[in-house]
Amino acid sequence: MATKKAAKKKTVVTDASSLILLAKSGLFELVAKHLDLIVTDKVYEEAVIKGKVKGHADSYELEIFYQAGHFQLSSPKQVSLQRIETLFRLHGGERDTVALAHELGCGVLVDDRKGINACKALGLQFATALGVVLSLLRQGIINQAQAF
Repeated sequence: MATKKAAKKKTVVTDASSLILLAKSGLFELVAKHLDLIVTDKVYEEAVIKGKVKGHADSYELEIFYQAGHFQLSSPKQVSLQRIETLFRLHGGERDTVALAHELGCGVLVDDRKGINACKALGLQFATALGVVLSLLRQGIINQAQAF
């Protein structure tokens, strides 16, 4: 009898807004089961560290998700950061996210218009947080009540 191979999860780098939106939606853990998520140090600083200073509940939740191993931290090389900033005038978390995804050749979760445009120009696959939720709904992984 043949055994089924587990499907390899797609690796994506996520920006702060997508990370926060998925946490607020209550679907972050579910998304993390289907994707290998990478967060840059800059995005972690924006979404978790600064969010905690402002008292955002989702920031504490994201910190717990990180500690539980639901995503990993990484940073792009300085040369990649400079290139993305020069080409697309991106800064902060969006710059770091696009630069790292380009280095790794993986997808991007991005909800920033300039970040989306950079992904298109670089030929990177991308999705928005809403797109991920709709994909989960279409696949029958979540129901309409969970999606809305």
